[in-house]
Amino acid sequence: MKTKSMFPALAPAIFASFETALRRYRLVGAVVLAVASPGRTAWAAQTLITFDDLPSTISGLSVPNAYKYLTWSNFYYMDGLNYSGNPSGYTNGVVSASQVAFLYGAANPGTTGIIANDLGFDLISGYLTAAWRDGLQVRVIGYSGAAVLYDNTYTLSTLAPTFISFNYHGVTQVSFSTSGGTHNPAFRLDGYHFLMDNLTISVAQ
Repeated sequence: MKTKSMFPALAPAIFASFETALRRYRLVGAVVLAVASPGRTAWAAQTLITFDDLPSTISGLSVPNAYKYLTWSNFYYMDGLNYSGNPSGYTNGVVSASQVAFLYGAANPGTTGIIANDLGFDLISGYLTAAWRDGLQVRVIGYSGAAVLYDNTYTLSTLAPTFISFNYHGVTQVSFSTSGGTHNPAFRLDGYHFLMDNLTISVAQ
């Protein structure tokens, strides 16, 4: 003998409603997790740093902290085209307009400059040039907190900028230190300085 459902028309409707409600619950939960999950950070669009929007100087000034939402340690900037110490790589390294940033006080190898943002940023690319020494080595280390995420060394020329695709993602600090190279005899000064122009970054907001 067949047993008939007490609610033959109602049961399928209830089941369908339950399935719909379950789908909505899962969707809402996924959205909440995507928005509220720790570790997910909003990132600004890529920014091109040219240093040309800073006050003009031919003698050198420190790059202001919070410039482009970064902390700058031991980096100065100046008008590379009109620098009194030319000829030098400062002229050859200009990519846009006239101002470049450079590693300050690099009379000796091992001098280090740092850019940082505690919320995190991406160092995507930039143009680097040696100021006085061909074959200058620049070691660029990317950190997240105390952890080293990236560690690469690049070789620079005094004659033209070297375009570098860093692709250092999710770092809180990047250090630049210099060594090596051979003094360009066309230049009267010497040192382990390098300069940079047209950096592309993206900073956490």
